[in-house]
Parts: sequence; C-alpha cells; structure tokens
Amino acid sequence: MTRWDTWISRQMPSDVAPPIDIAPPAGGELSQWLPLAWGTYRALFQWTTPSAQATSANAGLLRAVRAVNLFAAAEVPVERRHMVVVASGAATPCLLEDTAYARQHGLPADTGNPNRALIEALQREGVVIMAPACRPGMAKASPTLPRWPMSNGRSRA
Repeated sequence: MTRWDTWISRQMPSDVAPPIDIAPPAGGELSQWLPLAWGTYRALFQWTTPSAQATSANAGLLRAVRAVNLFAAAEVPVERRHMVVVASGAATPCLLEDTAYARQHGLPADTGNPNRALIEALQREGVVIMAPACRPGMAKASPTLPRWPMSNGRSRA
C-alpha cells in the first residue's frame, strides 16, 4: 500500500523557470502540493475531446504541459518523469501537421496547427506523444500524421 505522503508534499516551488512557458500557470499560491524530487513518476494523459476552437490549443495538451511544469517546479529530473500523451477519437486532429490541420478545419493554408509548439515542447521534455491507429499499418500509410521527430529521436517513416 502506498501512502500519499511518500510521493507528494506541501512545499515551495523552485525558482527555476518552467521548461514550457507557453501554457498559463495553474494555481497562484506560494506553497503548493508538489511531487517529491527524489521520486520516479509515470503519467498517462488520454483524451478524446477536440479543441474548443480550431485556432486554440487543445485542453488535453495544456494539462500535460502543466504537469511537466509542476514536476519541473519540484525539481524532478526528466529522467524520472515518464509521461505519455494519447490523443484519440475527436482529439486526434490536434496532432496533424500544419497543412493537414488547416485543411481539416477549413482554415487558410498558411495557418499553422496551434498545438505544434506544445507538441514540440512536450517532446523536448521527453514526453511520448501518440495517436492510436485503428488498424495495423494505418499510421504508416497516413500522409497527414505528423512527421515530427519522436521522443526517441527517430522520425516516423
């Protein structure tokens, strides 16, 4: 049995700037409930809700960014943060490349995916981002899924 006080404590956040400064901070208190810096953490973020507006970032991605910033504020090293983001169903288009995203939402061709900066920032912090395929080989055959480098440094072929 795991006790809550073995992985979280009320403490002051570090003075280190958040690694992803795109998302607004959560909470405004000086003393916050933060994970303990010596722990190893695993988190899965999965959602099916699309963005509220085609030109705004997806709320599911923003939650993942806030979690990364929370762990950074507690000085938990990247090596001990194991996070996976899964966008499925109606949320899957938030992971499209810029031109496919604009086409999907009827936006001008030069309009970029508003989630791109968040996706790239999360990947820099070691977060694995994925969209489940409906059938084997679908992700490889789809020309609209992102070709951004994966967290392991390889690009999807």
